[in-house]
Amino acid sequence: MEERGTMRCPHCHADLKYRERSNRTCSRCKKAFALEPKENPFQLHDLAFRKVVEQLSQGGRWSYTVDQLRHRAGRKVAAAQVPSCAGAFGCLIPSVVIGIFVGIFVTNVAQTNQVPAVVGVIMGVLVVLLGIAITAYRMTLPFKFALPMNTQKFTDTILNRWWSRYREQPPGLIDQAVLNQVQMDAARPDPHQVRAVVACPEPDVLTCLRANRAPERLNIQLIPTREPFTPTEQATVERLRRAPGLPLVLLHDASPAGCLLAENIVQWLGLQPGHTIVDAGLHPEEAMREKMMRLGTSPPKQTLRLLQKRVSASGAPPAPGQHPRPLSQKEFDWLKKGYYTPILAATPVGLVKKVVNALSQAAPGRDREQTPDPEQQAQQEARDVGFMTWPA
Repeated sequence: MEERGTMRCPHCHADLKYRERSNRTCSRCKKAFALEPKENPFQLHDLAFRKVVEQLSQGGRWSYTVDQLRHRAGRKVAAAQVPSCAGAFGCLIPSVVIGIFVGIFVTNVAQTNQVPAVVGVIMGVLVVLLGIAITAYRMTLPFKFALPMNTQKFTDTILNRWWSRYREQPPGLIDQAVLNQVQMDAARPDPHQVRAVVACPEPDVLTCLRANRAPERLNIQLIPTREPFTPTEQATVERLRRAPGLPLVLLHDASPAGCLLAENIVQWLGLQPGHTIVDAGLHPEEAMREKMMRLGTSPPKQTLRLLQKRVSASGAPPAPGQHPRPLSQKEFDWLKKGYYTPILAATPVGLVKKVVNALSQAAPGRDREQTPDPEQQAQQEARDVGFMTWPA
Protein backbone atom coordinates (compact mmCIF):
# COMPACT_ATOMS: atom_id res chain seq x y z
CA MET A 1 0.00 0.00 0.00
CA GLU A 2 1.39 3.39 -1.01
CA GLU A 3 1.85 5.99 1.70
CA ARG A 4 0.69 9.55 1.23
CA GLY A 5 3.12 11.40 -1.03
CA THR A 6 4.80 8.25 -2.32
CA MET A 7 4.63 6.77 -5.81
CA ARG A 8 5.20 3.19 -6.89
CA CYS A 9 7.78 2.75 -9.62
CA PRO A 10 6.17 1.16 -12.71
CA HIS A 11 9.33 -0.84 -13.35
CA CYS A 12 10.66 -2.18 -10.02
CA HIS A 13 7.51 -1.39 -7.96
CA ALA A 14 9.49 0.31 -5.21
CA ASP A 15 7.60 2.91 -3.16
CA LEU A 16 9.35 6.18 -3.87
CA LYS A 17 9.18 9.44 -1.97
CA TYR A 18 9.26 12.65 -4.00
CA ARG A 19 12.98 13.22 -3.44
CA GLU A 20 13.65 9.65 -4.63
CA ARG A 21 12.15 10.20 -8.08
CA SER A 22 13.62 13.46 -9.34
CA ASN A 23 13.59 14.06 -13.11
CA ARG A 24 10.89 11.37 -13.36
CA THR A 25 13.49 8.67 -12.77
CA CYS A 26 13.45 5.93 -10.13
CA SER A 27 16.41 6.19 -7.74
CA ARG A 28 16.34 2.40 -7.21
CA CYS A 29 16.26 0.90 -10.71
CA LYS A 30 17.38 4.10 -12.52
CA LYS A 31 14.60 3.75 -15.11
CA ALA A 32 12.54 6.69 -16.27
CA PHE A 33 8.76 6.86 -16.05
CA ALA A 34 6.23 9.10 -17.81
CA LEU A 35 4.00 10.72 -15.20
CA GLU A 36 4.89 12.49 -11.96
CA PRO A 37 1.74 12.84 -9.79
CA LYS A 38 2.88 16.19 -8.36
CA GLU A 39 3.16 17.63 -11.88
CA ASN A 40 -0.44 17.01 -13.06
CA PRO A 41 -3.75 18.05 -11.46
CA PHE A 42 -5.13 14.50 -11.70
CA GLN A 43 -2.18 13.23 -9.60
CA LEU A 44 -1.60 10.41 -12.06
CA HIS A 45 1.45 8.18 -12.13
CA ASP A 46 2.16 5.44 -14.65
CA LEU A 47 0.52 2.55 -12.79
CA ALA A 48 -2.59 4.60 -11.98
CA PHE A 49 -2.88 5.69 -15.61
CA ARG A 50 -2.59 2.11 -16.83
CA LYS A 51 -5.37 1.11 -14.44
CA VAL A 52 -7.61 3.88 -15.79
CA VAL A 53 -6.98 2.71 -19.37
CA GLU A 54 -7.64 -0.92 -18.40
CA GLN A 55 -10.97 -0.06 -16.78
CA LEU A 56 -12.10 2.11 -19.67
CA SER A 57 -11.09 -0.19 -22.52
CA GLN A 58 -11.38 -3.56 -20.75
CA GLY A 59 -7.94 -4.60 -21.83
CA GLY A 60 -7.94 -2.68 -25.10
CA ARG A 61 -11.10 -4.38 -26.41
CA TRP A 62 -13.16 -1.16 -26.52
CA SER A 63 -12.28 2.07 -28.27
CA TYR A 64 -12.60 5.47 -26.60
CA THR A 65 -11.77 9.12 -27.26
CA VAL A 66 -9.28 11.40 -25.53
CA ASP A 67 -12.09 13.24 -23.76
CA GLN A 68 -13.58 10.01 -22.45
CA LEU A 69 -10.15 9.10 -21.11
CA ARG A 70 -9.81 12.55 -19.54
CA HIS A 71 -13.09 12.15 -17.68
CA ARG A 72 -12.20 8.67 -16.51
CA ALA A 73 -8.81 9.86 -15.28
CA GLY A 74 -10.42 12.77 -13.42
CA ARG A 75 -12.77 10.67 -11.29
CA LYS A 76 -10.66 10.78 -8.12
CA VAL A 77 -10.05 14.53 -8.16
CA ALA A 78 -13.75 15.15 -8.89
CA ALA A 79 -14.84 12.91 -5.99
CA ALA A 80 -12.59 14.88 -3.63
CA GLN A 81 -14.49 18.08 -4.46
CA VAL A 82 -17.99 16.84 -3.58
CA PRO A 83 -19.16 18.75 -0.48
CA SER A 84 -19.36 16.85 2.80
CA CYS A 85 -20.73 17.75 6.22
CA ALA A 86 -17.21 18.70 7.27
CA GLY A 87 -16.92 21.02 4.29
CA ALA A 88 -20.35 22.55 4.81
CA PHE A 89 -19.59 23.40 8.44
CA GLY A 90 -16.03 24.44 7.70
CA CYS A 91 -16.75 28.05 8.69
CA LEU A 92 -18.69 27.14 11.84
CA ILE A 93 -16.03 25.18 13.71
CA PRO A 94 -13.23 27.78 13.44
CA SER A 95 -15.72 30.56 14.21
CA VAL A 96 -16.62 28.89 17.51
CA VAL A 97 -12.95 28.56 18.45
CA ILE A 98 -12.16 32.14 17.39
CA GLY A 99 -15.27 33.38 19.20
CA ILE A 100 -14.12 31.83 22.47
CA PHE A 101 -10.68 33.41 22.20
CA VAL A 102 -12.16 36.78 21.21
CA GLY A 103 -14.52 36.61 24.16
CA ILE A 104 -11.72 35.85 26.62
CA PHE A 105 -9.45 38.54 25.17
CA VAL A 106 -12.14 41.24 25.17
CA THR A 107 -13.20 40.29 28.70
CA ASN A 108 -9.64 40.70 29.98
CA VAL A 109 -9.29 44.06 28.23
CA ALA A 110 -12.67 45.14 29.53
CA GLN A 111 -11.79 44.31 33.14
CA THR A 112 -8.51 46.24 32.84
CA ASN A 113 -10.36 49.31 31.60
CA GLN A 114 -13.25 48.90 34.05
CA VAL A 115 -15.72 47.96 31.28
CA PRO A 116 -18.40 45.30 32.01
CA ALA A 117 -17.16 41.79 31.23
CA VAL A 118 -20.41 41.10 29.37
CA VAL A 119 -18.92 43.02 26.44
CA GLY A 120 -16.44 40.17 25.90
CA VAL A 121 -19.24 37.63 25.96
CA ILE A 122 -21.24 39.64 23.43
CA MET A 123 -18.23 39.92 21.10
CA GLY A 124 -17.60 36.18 21.30
CA VAL A 125 -21.26 35.39 20.56
CA LEU A 126 -21.23 37.78 17.57
CA VAL A 127 -18.23 35.98 16.07
CA VAL A 128 -20.00 32.62 16.48
CA LEU A 129 -23.19 33.99 14.90
CA LEU A 130 -21.16 35.34 11.99
CA GLY A 131 -19.70 31.85 11.44
CA ILE A 132 -23.20 30.35 11.52
CA ALA A 133 -24.43 32.91 8.98
CA ILE A 134 -21.51 32.23 6.63
CA THR A 135 -22.05 28.47 6.95
CA ALA A 136 -25.79 28.78 6.22
CA TYR A 137 -25.02 30.91 3.15
CA ARG A 138 -22.45 28.45 1.83
CA MET A 139 -24.94 25.59 2.13
CA THR A 140 -27.39 27.44 -0.16
CA LEU A 141 -24.83 27.97 -2.94
CA PRO A 142 -24.83 25.54 -5.89
CA PHE A 143 -21.89 23.18 -6.21
CA LYS A 144 -19.39 24.41 -8.80
CA PHE A 145 -16.54 22.29 -10.08
CA ALA A 146 -15.01 21.59 -13.50
CA LEU A 147 -12.15 19.23 -14.29
CA PRO A 148 -8.84 21.10 -13.83
CA MET A 149 -7.47 20.06 -17.24
CA ASN A 150 -9.15 20.69 -20.57
CA THR A 151 -8.64 18.30 -23.48
CA GLN A 152 -5.59 20.13 -24.88
CA LYS A 153 -3.83 20.34 -21.54
CA PHE A 154 -4.60 16.68 -20.83
CA THR A 155 -3.09 15.76 -24.20
CA ASP A 156 0.04 17.83 -23.56
CA THR A 157 0.53 16.86 -19.91
CA ILE A 158 -0.46 13.19 -19.97
CA LEU A 159 -0.68 11.67 -23.45
CA ASN A 160 2.33 13.37 -25.02
CA ARG A 161 4.53 12.52 -22.06
CA TRP A 162 3.27 8.94 -22.20
CA TRP A 163 4.17 8.75 -25.89
CA SER A 164 7.60 10.31 -25.28
CA ARG A 165 8.46 7.67 -22.70
CA TYR A 166 6.86 4.49 -24.09
CA ARG A 167 6.46 5.28 -27.82
CA GLU A 168 2.94 3.84 -27.85
CA GLN A 169 -0.61 5.07 -27.38
CA PRO A 170 -2.77 3.70 -24.55
CA PRO A 171 -4.61 0.56 -25.80
CA GLY A 172 -7.98 1.38 -27.36
CA LEU A 173 -7.42 5.12 -27.74
CA ILE A 174 -8.94 6.41 -30.99
CA ASP A 175 -6.08 7.90 -32.99
CA GLN A 176 -6.20 9.82 -36.24
CA ALA A 177 -6.13 6.68 -38.39
CA VAL A 178 -9.15 5.24 -36.56
CA LEU A 179 -10.90 8.61 -36.71
CA ASN A 180 -10.39 8.78 -40.48
CA GLN A 181 -11.91 5.30 -40.87
CA VAL A 182 -14.81 6.26 -38.60
CA GLN A 183 -15.56 9.27 -40.78
CA MET A 184 -15.48 7.09 -43.91
CA ASP A 185 -17.88 4.59 -42.33
CA ALA A 186 -20.32 7.28 -41.11
CA ALA A 187 -22.54 6.83 -44.18
CA ARG A 188 -23.23 3.18 -43.28
CA PRO A 189 -25.74 1.71 -42.83
CA ASP A 190 -28.24 3.23 -45.26
CA PRO A 191 -30.33 5.84 -43.36
CA HIS A 192 -33.47 4.58 -45.13
CA GLN A 193 -33.00 1.01 -43.87
CA VAL A 194 -32.04 1.45 -40.21
CA ARG A 195 -34.24 0.20 -37.36
CA ALA A 196 -33.58 3.22 -35.11
CA VAL A 197 -31.66 6.49 -34.79
CA VAL A 198 -29.43 7.47 -31.86
CA ALA A 199 -28.90 11.17 -31.11
CA CYS A 200 -26.45 12.75 -28.68
CA PRO A 201 -25.27 16.36 -28.24
CA GLU A 202 -21.75 15.15 -27.39
CA PRO A 203 -19.69 14.45 -30.57
CA ASP A 204 -17.23 12.19 -28.74
CA VAL A 205 -20.04 9.79 -27.83
CA LEU A 206 -21.01 9.44 -31.48
CA THR A 207 -17.35 8.90 -32.41
CA CYS A 208 -17.00 6.25 -29.71
CA LEU A 209 -20.09 4.35 -30.89
CA ARG A 210 -18.89 4.43 -34.50
CA ALA A 211 -15.38 3.28 -33.55
CA ASN A 212 -16.93 0.33 -31.70
CA ARG A 213 -19.05 -0.51 -34.78
CA ALA A 214 -22.40 0.08 -33.10
CA PRO A 215 -24.16 1.32 -36.29
CA GLU A 216 -23.34 -1.80 -38.33
CA ARG A 217 -23.91 -4.27 -35.51
CA LEU A 218 -27.20 -2.73 -34.32
CA ASN A 219 -28.43 -1.37 -37.69
CA ILE A 220 -28.74 2.20 -36.41
CA GLN A 221 -27.73 5.66 -37.57
CA LEU A 222 -26.09 8.28 -35.35
CA ILE A 223 -26.82 12.00 -35.45
CA PRO A 224 -26.04 15.10 -33.37
CA THR A 225 -28.98 16.90 -31.78
CA ARG A 226 -28.44 20.20 -33.62
CA GLU A 227 -27.21 21.38 -37.02
CA PRO A 228 -24.91 21.34 -38.93
CA PHE A 229 -25.53 17.86 -40.35
CA THR A 230 -23.52 15.84 -42.84
CA PRO A 231 -25.43 14.64 -45.95
CA THR A 232 -26.00 11.23 -44.32
CA GLU A 233 -27.19 12.83 -41.08
CA GLN A 234 -29.51 15.15 -43.01
CA ALA A 235 -31.00 12.15 -44.83
CA THR A 236 -31.51 10.46 -41.46
CA VAL A 237 -33.28 13.53 -40.04
CA GLU A 238 -35.54 13.72 -43.11
CA ARG A 239 -36.53 10.08 -42.63
CA LEU A 240 -37.29 10.77 -38.94
CA ARG A 241 -39.62 13.58 -40.01
CA ARG A 242 -41.47 11.25 -42.40
CA ALA A 243 -41.61 8.26 -40.05
CA PRO A 244 -42.84 9.15 -36.53
CA GLY A 245 -42.72 5.48 -35.58
CA LEU A 246 -38.97 5.23 -36.22
CA PRO A 247 -37.47 5.11 -32.72
CA LEU A 248 -35.21 8.00 -31.73
CA VAL A 249 -32.89 7.03 -28.85
CA LEU A 250 -31.37 9.88 -26.82
CA LEU A 251 -28.07 9.86 -24.94
CA HIS A 252 -27.18 12.91 -22.84
CA ASP A 253 -25.70 14.26 -19.62
CA ALA A 254 -27.45 13.81 -16.29
CA SER A 255 -28.07 17.56 -16.18
CA PRO A 256 -30.95 20.04 -16.42
CA ALA A 257 -30.39 20.42 -20.17
CA GLY A 258 -30.18 16.64 -20.56
CA CYS A 259 -33.45 16.11 -18.73
CA LEU A 260 -35.19 18.50 -21.15
CA LEU A 261 -33.62 17.09 -24.31
CA ALA A 262 -36.51 14.74 -25.11
CA GLU A 263 -38.85 17.74 -25.31
CA ASN A 264 -36.50 20.15 -27.09
CA ILE A 265 -35.28 17.79 -29.79
CA VAL A 266 -38.75 17.53 -31.33
CA GLN A 267 -38.54 21.22 -32.20
CA TRP A 268 -34.84 21.18 -33.09
CA LEU A 269 -35.26 18.37 -35.63
CA GLY A 270 -38.73 19.39 -36.82
CA LEU A 271 -40.33 16.09 -35.75
CA GLN A 272 -44.02 15.37 -35.46
CA PRO A 273 -45.61 15.51 -32.00
CA GLY A 274 -45.78 12.05 -30.51
CA HIS A 275 -42.68 10.78 -32.27
CA THR A 276 -41.34 7.55 -30.74
CA ILE A 277 -38.58 8.74 -28.41
CA VAL A 278 -36.66 6.64 -25.91
CA ASP A 279 -34.70 8.67 -23.36
CA ALA A 280 -31.77 6.37 -22.52
CA GLY A 281 -30.11 8.85 -20.15
CA LEU A 282 -27.92 9.47 -18.29
CA HIS A 283 -30.56 10.23 -15.65
CA PRO A 284 -29.82 11.84 -12.26
CA GLU A 285 -31.13 8.77 -10.46
CA GLU A 286 -28.68 6.57 -12.34
CA ALA A 287 -25.77 8.92 -11.67
CA MET A 288 -26.53 8.91 -7.94
CA ARG A 289 -27.10 5.15 -7.75
CA GLU A 290 -23.93 4.28 -9.63
CA LYS A 291 -21.91 6.96 -7.78
CA MET A 292 -20.71 8.38 -11.07
CA MET A 293 -18.57 11.48 -11.50
CA ARG A 294 -20.20 14.68 -10.24
CA LEU A 295 -19.27 18.04 -11.68
CA GLY A 296 -21.04 21.27 -10.79
CA THR A 297 -22.38 24.47 -12.27
CA SER A 298 -25.14 27.00 -11.50
CA PRO A 299 -28.38 25.71 -13.08
CA PRO A 300 -30.43 28.40 -14.91
CA LYS A 301 -33.50 29.43 -12.89
CA GLN A 302 -35.79 29.19 -15.92
CA THR A 303 -34.63 25.61 -16.54
CA LEU A 304 -35.22 24.70 -12.89
CA ARG A 305 -38.76 26.10 -13.14
CA LEU A 306 -39.43 23.85 -16.12
CA LEU A 307 -38.01 20.83 -14.31
CA GLN A 308 -40.03 21.62 -11.18
CA LYS A 309 -43.18 20.93 -13.22
CA ARG A 310 -41.83 17.47 -14.04
CA VAL A 311 -41.43 16.35 -10.41
CA SER A 312 -43.61 13.33 -9.79
CA ALA A 313 -46.08 13.90 -6.95
CA SER A 314 -46.44 10.14 -6.33
CA GLY A 315 -42.71 9.60 -5.92
CA ALA A 316 -43.00 6.38 -7.96
CA PRO A 317 -40.12 5.56 -10.34
CA PRO A 318 -40.85 6.40 -13.99
CA ALA A 319 -42.00 3.62 -16.28
CA PRO A 320 -39.47 2.45 -18.91
CA GLY A 321 -39.77 4.64 -22.00
CA GLN A 322 -42.15 7.13 -20.35
CA HIS A 323 -42.04 10.46 -22.19
CA PRO A 324 -41.48 13.05 -20.98
CA ARG A 325 -39.73 11.32 -18.12
CA PRO A 326 -40.86 12.63 -14.71
CA LEU A 327 -38.31 13.48 -12.02
CA SER A 328 -38.34 12.36 -8.42
CA GLN A 329 -37.97 15.02 -5.74
CA LYS A 330 -34.54 13.58 -4.94
CA GLU A 331 -33.42 14.00 -8.57
CA PHE A 332 -34.71 17.58 -8.72
CA ASP A 333 -32.94 18.50 -5.47
CA TRP A 334 -29.72 16.97 -6.86
CA LEU A 335 -29.94 19.09 -10.01
CA LYS A 336 -30.87 22.20 -8.04
CA LYS A 337 -27.67 21.87 -6.01
CA GLY A 338 -25.73 22.28 -9.26
CA TYR A 339 -24.66 18.66 -9.70
CA TYR A 340 -24.41 17.07 -13.13
CA THR A 341 -22.77 13.97 -14.57
CA PRO A 342 -21.43 14.22 -18.15
CA ILE A 343 -22.25 11.43 -20.59
CA LEU A 344 -18.48 11.34 -21.24
CA ALA A 345 -18.14 9.69 -17.81
CA ALA A 346 -19.89 6.57 -19.15
CA THR A 347 -17.65 3.78 -20.46
CA PRO A 348 -17.88 2.62 -24.10
CA VAL A 349 -19.44 -0.69 -23.05
CA GLY A 350 -21.90 1.27 -20.88
CA LEU A 351 -22.93 3.42 -23.84
CA VAL A 352 -23.52 0.43 -26.09
CA LYS A 353 -25.51 -1.30 -23.35
CA LYS A 354 -27.72 1.78 -23.03
CA VAL A 355 -28.44 1.70 -26.75
CA VAL A 356 -29.20 -2.03 -26.69
CA ASN A 357 -31.58 -1.60 -23.75
CA ALA A 358 -33.31 1.34 -25.47
CA LEU A 359 -33.75 -0.64 -28.69
CA SER A 360 -35.39 -3.46 -26.75
CA GLN A 361 -37.90 -0.97 -25.31
CA ALA A 362 -38.74 0.55 -28.69
CA ALA A 363 -38.44 -2.56 -30.89
CA PRO A 364 -41.33 -2.39 -33.38
CA GLY A 365 -43.60 -5.39 -33.63
CA ARG A 366 -42.84 -6.67 -30.12
CA ASP A 367 -45.71 -7.44 -27.79
CA ARG A 368 -44.69 -5.76 -24.54
CA GLU A 369 -47.22 -7.80 -22.52
CA GLN A 370 -45.39 -10.95 -23.54
CA THR A 371 -42.06 -9.48 -22.44
CA PRO A 372 -42.79 -7.94 -19.02
CA ASP A 373 -39.15 -7.81 -17.97
CA PRO A 374 -37.26 -5.15 -20.00
CA GLU A 375 -33.90 -6.36 -18.68
CA GLN A 376 -34.52 -9.93 -19.90
CA GLN A 377 -35.63 -8.54 -23.25
CA ALA A 378 -32.46 -6.43 -23.44
CA GLN A 379 -30.31 -9.44 -22.60
CA GLN A 380 -31.94 -11.43 -25.42
CA GLU A 381 -31.42 -8.47 -27.76
CA ALA A 382 -27.78 -8.35 -26.73
CA ARG A 383 -27.32 -12.04 -27.45
CA ASP A 384 -28.96 -11.61 -30.86
CA VAL A 385 -26.35 -9.04 -31.93
CA GLY A 386 -23.43 -10.76 -30.22
CA PHE A 387 -23.06 -8.01 -27.60
CA MET A 388 -22.09 -10.53 -24.90
CA THR A 389 -18.84 -11.18 -26.76
CA TRP A 390 -18.59 -7.76 -28.39
CA PRO A 391 -16.15 -6.54 -29.67
CA ALA A 392 -14.11 -9.74 -29.63
